[in-house]
Order: sequence, then structure tokens, then C-alpha cells
Amino acid sequence: MLAQQAALHGIDAASDRALDLPISRDSFLISYVSRTDGFFSQMPKEDLPPGYDPRKRPWYQAAVAANGPILTEPYGAAARSGSLTITSAAPMRDANGALLGVAGSDFDLGALARMINAVDTGGTGYAYLVSRAGKILIHPRAELNGKPLSDLITGPLPAIGQETAETREGERPTLTAFARVPDLPASLDWYVALSVDRAHAFAPVTRLATALAATTILVLLVLAVVVSRLMSVTVARPLNRLVAVLQRMAGGDVEARIDVAARRDEIGAVGRAVEAIKEMVARTAREQAEVTRVAEAAAEAERRRTMLALADGFERAVGGIVGMVSSSATELQATAQVMTATASQTAAQSTSVAAAAEQASANVGTVAVASEELGTSVQEIARQVAGSAALAQGAVAEAGRTSHLVGELSAAVSQIGDVVELISTIAGQTNLLALNATIEAARAGEAGRGFAVVAAEVKALANQTAKATGEIAGHIQRIQGSTGQAVTAIDVIEGRIREIDGVASSIAAAVEQQGAATREIVRNVHEAATGAGEVTTTIAGVAGAAEETGAAASQVLSASSELSRQSEHLSAEVARFLATVRAA
Repeated sequence: MLAQQAALHGIDAASDRALDLPISRDSFLISYVSRTDGFFSQMPKEDLPPGYDPRKRPWYQAAVAANGPILTEPYGAAARSGSLTITSAAPMRDANGALLGVAGSDFDLGALARMINAVDTGGTGYAYLVSRAGKILIHPRAELNGKPLSDLITGPLPAIGQETAETREGERPTLTAFARVPDLPASLDWYVALSVDRAHAFAPVTRLATALAATTILVLLVLAVVVSRLMSVTVARPLNRLVAVLQRMAGGDVEARIDVAARRDEIGAVGRAVEAIKEMVARTAREQAEVTRVAEAAAEAERRRTMLALADGFERAVGGIVGMVSSSATELQATAQVMTATASQTAAQSTSVAAAAEQASANVGTVAVASEELGTSVQEIARQVAGSAALAQGAVAEAGRTSHLVGELSAAVSQIGDVVELISTIAGQTNLLALNATIEAARAGEAGRGFAVVAAEVKALANQTAKATGEIAGHIQRIQGSTGQAVTAIDVIEGRIREIDGVASSIAAAVEQQGAATREIVRNVHEAATGAGEVTTTIAGVAGAAEETGAAASQVLSASSELSRQSEHLSAEVARFLATVRAA
């Protein structure tokens, strides 16, 4: 009605008129109109929550989508009545069909629920409303409203829409019938269900069936006695004779005589049918014998053809395999011969390598001994150089003391003439020897041998210097003027000796480095000796493995030769087998 008013007078005028109608006030819990711009008006008036948009409500969207009136399923309890509520909505359009909005109303299903719950089944059952989807809409037990049908019916659910179905509610067997509610919108598919106690429903039928069963049993007993007697005389005996004939026929006797075939009743007809069956069996037996003979001949021909085909196929398959085995045996024999020759050559070469490794091990041992002796010599040289350094340091000390004594004698010496000249000559020779010692030490040919000679010369010159000093004691009065020069000369000697000491220290350091290098050489030589021994052992193992390989190659050669002979024997046996098969 709202939609019609909107089409005639516009949505605003239609809203005011429709919402103010007595039917809207008296028949519905609430009536409302929503426009496409979000405007919403309802009667009676109520405060709406903030942000309420009717266009997002399910009833609005469902009416627009259906493009016609819609009814929703019952939902919950109405705030005013406390019973189930349903919404009806329809789109409003103008004369051109443009959507103006949606009008809707909520109405109470209390009357419908009371009407359904008031259905009288004489105390044997009740009625309820259910949707096609199996949802209980209205039920006398209010807690089942809105629940699935499986909460009420245990076991298999009936097909909603069928007239009557046997069901079970808990432990109580029931009969449930469904009737569709007509004239509802397409969106609603509701059914009124009637549930009746099965025992009460079938009680009259059960009583009638019991009475009929008793009467029927009594009549059947009387008829059974009469029919049994009649059947024994007219049917059972002739049938027994027919059964005997059939049993003989089943045993292969197709010539058995059927004496009841001349009768004009049903037994005679059965006898004549058995006679026809007997003739058919005899004819079938003859035909079967002929078919068997032909089949055996065909089978024999087919068997021979199959055997020939199998022989040809076997010859192709096995002949190829035998050829491959023979060829492989020949190749294996050639390979085994090559392996034998290679193993022999490897064994010979391994023996040569083992001998060379043993010689190398012996040579490395000799080098190790020489290296150890070299290390001992280097240690001795280091000790001698250390002794020379100590002597040089002692000479430096003695030169210092001599310089001090000459200083003390400087006041008494006045004439040193020839003695000073002699000391100068000795100092020059000492300087030359020191220079030679420096050169020899730098060369370090055989680690100090030249230095030992120089040291001996220095010692001799030192003796001459001591002797000259004794002569100087006699001429002490004559060498005072030359004492200063003697002191200078002694200082020079002290400096040279210090240089010799430095050179000796350098030689000692070099000898120490040489000793470390010699020790490293000795260690490496020992490792080389160990490695040479391992090489010798490994080569010996290689030689043994080569011998084993040669033995295995010999066995392979023998096996390949035997395989070649066996393949030839197999080829002959296959040819003989094929000849036998083809001749069969």
C-alpha cells in the first residue's frame, strides 16, 4: 500500500499518509519508510542510534534485490509483545519505475503461533511451523523456536514436503506430515508440520488387523487340510514321478519314459513339456558333441599355429639374447686378457718402484745421519765462537788495564826510542791481523777456521807485546816523552779488539741461525725418511693388489671362456627345442 501511495503522490506525501493510517497504527507493531537518500521515518516514533542508515539494513536490501514484497523469517521476541516478529517490506517506485525507497512493517506472529499451537489432535500430537531449510519457526516448546529440525527429531530427518514420514522424537516413535503454506512470497517456503504419536495413530488399525489375522488363520487351517489332501492325490504323486524322470535326465539318461504326458490336466501339460525338454536335451547333446569335435579340431589347429608363432618369437628373442651373450662373452674374454696383461705390467712396475723407494729411503737415511753430524759440527763451531768472543772481551779488559798502567808510567818514561817503534810495528801487524780476522769472519767459510788462525797470530803478537813491555821497563826513564803516543796506540788496539768482539758476536748469531737451519734440515730429512718408508709400504701393497688383480683377471678370463662355451651349447639346445616345437 505504501508503494502504491508513493507512486501516486510522491514519497513524502505517501509516507505521511501511510504511517498515519489506522491500519498502520493498529495492525503493525511498527511501520517505517526509508528513502534512497537515507531519510527514515517510523510510527510510532522512537529514538534511533547514532549513524543509523536504513539502506544498510537487511530488509531494505532484500526488498530492493527482490524488486517486490518480501517477508522475513521470524526473528526473536518483539519488545512490545514478547512473541515472534516478522518483517514485511516492499520497494517504492515512481510512475517511471525509478526507486524512491522502501516501506516496511513489523507485525506480531503471536496470533499465528497461538493458532498453530491450538491445533487439537486428541492428545496424540501437536502442530508446528517449519521452513523448507529445516528451521523451526513456531513450536509449542518456545525454546525450539529458531532451532534446526535436528534438535527435535532424532535419527534420519524426513524430507520436508512429503505427506507423511515415520520419525522419532527422543525415544518416542512418531508420524510427521508436512503441508505447504500457500500464497506466500517466493522468498518464503513454510510448512505446517503435524507430529502424531505412532502408537496412538495405528491403534485402531492394529486392533482390526489382529481380528482379521485370527479369522484368516482359522480359515487357512481348514483350507490347508483340504488342499493338502487334494494335492497329494492329484498333484504330488505325478510331480514326484516327473521329478524322478528329471533326475534321470540330469544324470544323462535322455531315454527315460514319461507316463504322465498322456493326461489332459495341468500335470499332463507339465509331462508333455518335460517330454519336449527331454527331446531338446538329446538334440542339444548331439549338437554339443559336434560343436565339441569342431572346437577341438579348431583348437588343435590354433594350438599348432600358436606354437609355431611362439617358436618363431622365441627364436627371435632367445636367438638375439644368445647372440648378445656370445658377443659379450667374447668381449669379456678380450677384456680379461687385457686386464691380465695390465695387472702383470703393473706388478712389475710396482716391484721396480718399490726397489727405487727402498733405495731412496736408504739415501734419505744417509742424509739424515750427515745432517745430524752437520748439526753437531755447527754446535761445536758455536761453542768455539763463544770462546773466542770471551777471549776478545778479556783482551779488551786487559787493554784497558794496560792503558791505565801506561798512564801511570807516563811520568817516568822519557826515552822509548826503539821500543816505541817496536810497539808501533806490533800495533800495525795487530791491526793487519785484526783486519784479516774481520774478513775471515765475514766470509765464515768453514765457520771459524780462518778466525782460529788469526786468533793464534793475535796471541803471538800479544806475547811479543809483553816482551817489548819488559824491555820498556828497562828504558822507562827514556820513554817519558813517548808515553802519550803509547797510550794513544793502546786505545787504538782496544778499539780494534772491541771491533773483533763485535764481529765475533755477529759470527755467533750467524752460527746460531745456521744451527737452527741445520736442525730444521735434520727434522725434514727425518720426515722424508718416514715418508719414503710409507711409500715403500704403499708400493708393496700396490704390488700385492696388482698380483690379486692379475689372479682375478685370470679367473674372469676362465669364466668368460666357459661362458662362451655355454652360450654355444645354449644356442644348440635352443635350435633343437625349436625344431621339436615346430614338429609337434
